[in-house]
Amino acid sequence: MVQLGINTLMYLDAMKAGTPQSALIGRIAEFFPIAEVRREFIAGGNEADPAFQAELCAIRDAAASRDMTLYYSVPEDFCTSGTVNPNLKMFLAEATALGASGMKFAVGDVPNTPLDALKTADEMVRREGVAVCVENDQTASHGSLEWAMESMQRLVEAGASVKFCYDCGNWVWAGVDPNEAFDALLAADAIGEYQIKNVNAPDAPNHPAPALLKEGTVDWAGQIRRLPELVPVTLEYPSPLDRIDAEVAIAKRELA
Repeated sequence: MVQLGINTLMYLDAMKAGTPQSALIGRIAEFFPIAEVRREFIAGGNEADPAFQAELCAIRDAAASRDMTLYYSVPEDFCTSGTVNPNLKMFLAEATALGASGMKFAVGDVPNTPLDALKTADEMVRREGVAVCVENDQTASHGSLEWAMESMQRLVEAGASVKFCYDCGNWVWAGVDPNEAFDALLAADAIGEYQIKNVNAPDAPNHPAPALLKEGTVDWAGQIRRLPELVPVTLEYPSPLDRIDAEVAIAKRELA
């Protein structure tokens, strides 16, 4: 049984119109028991704003009252210029305040980060009991399969629990065959989260764009059927609000 959920990016239009993520939890709960919330849409990502902490609590309470599992997406690199993100402790505290089971970062510069620094970071992660994943971005450097594999090998060498978040659309932007990337990361037992973001670029192959589930070119359903059962899968792409019901229905049907 696939563990399906929704990243609040799917409700981008609603968030741009001022709907807080805490108000989206109930909508997501109508479909799935998993929601991934985005830090940049919590009071603009400004932790110094009193509204930030209030929204963390509101999201936590909305999820807890519905017995939902939360994931936390942080739009920052896990490592930069050979150094672990200096705010990792703060982000872990935020995830704990949310009651989040997992947290996601961009991979950043993991391969050039000293093993001791990665080990220390992983000790912090394990203490908080939050499952951390890193994902490639959409650039030719940090988006490549080689960089992803080097990053995961470095984390394995450090004995870290950090896994890889496989976003099936990001590979297209980085010029990588998504199936090649999936095969390699699956064989390495590296995938800790799977995010569905289909892509369609028939008229501009060098400029891919997000697509609805049935309008893209990535075989996301075929890949997901090969995942270990416990890997969470989230829909993560902007959708017209009046299409979300249909998109959810497609995902459920294809993965039944």
